[in-house]
Amino acid sequence: MAIDQDKPAKLAVCLNKYILEATSAAQIATAMKWASSRNIRIVIKGKGHDLNGRGAYSLSIWTHRLRDMSFKSDWRHPSKNTTEHIAVVGSGNNWGDVLQAAYSVGRTVVSG
Repeated sequence: MAIDQDKPAKLAVCLNKYILEATSAAQIATAMKWASSRNIRIVIKGKGHDLNGRGAYSLSIWTHRLRDMSFKSDWRHPSKNTTEHIAVVGSGNNWGDVLQAAYSVGRTVVSG
């Protein structure tokens, strides 16, 4: 396929207008307020890309650097008078990281 230099590339329609490589939840909250106040579409992704064009002219928030992870044994269930064991996992972690961390504290995580 020949490229016509006189016509704008159609690929440009698939590109994000703004990109935030977030390192904290506070950054994401600020960016979402900013984009919402300007009626800019928001696309959130951990890793990878979207070839379907949903990110065109949007704010893309990348969350792959959010790698915090903690395990709590006393999380209080909001509608019951019980406590649960939970994992709080940042979206930048992969399942291998989560499974290894859970194993190190004697827990099991269902993944897939």
